[in-house]
Amino acid sequence: MIKLKIYVLKYDNAKEDTLKSVDLSMNDGDILAVVGPSGGGKSTLLRIIAGLENPQKGAMYLGERKIIGEHTFVVRKNADWNGFSR
Repeated sequence: MIKLKIYVLKYDNAKEDTLKSVDLSMNDGDILAVVGPSGGGKSTLLRIIAGLENPQKGAMYLGERKIIGEHTFVVRKNADWNGFSR
């Protein structure tokens, strides 16, 4: 099972928090659809999950491991979620 928690994420040029209270749990083989209004944070969420963005505030966890947060930005080294590097 993959668990993803994002408490608060904010970019330095944003006036408000970009994402708040995202909590996802998925089993192997599950399919996820991210839907919502324009400007709702869908692309931001996917870019953060993919490791393409490093937000200025907040934390993201994969399972129990913090992969984005203050002084932490773990970069994927493989195509699977099991291999991370610092």
